[in-house]
Amino acid sequence: MENKNNLTDDQIEKVNGGDGNDEEIQRRKCPKCGSTNVGVHVEGGMICGFHCFNCGYEW
Repeated sequence: MENKNNLTDDQIEKVNGGDGNDEEIQRRKCPKCGSTNVGVHVEGGMICGFHCFNCGYEW
């Protein structure tokens, strides 16, 4: 009997982060230009925003 909970390789690739390795999943990407050259804004020990060093976009 086939287990209905198993996903095909194609289904896994369509899941956000399903085919990536740990480094790809943890690396932030700029929503404007797609760069991973991104820094974080920290206030009081908490991440409160991000800054793209390539295009200057902040979010």
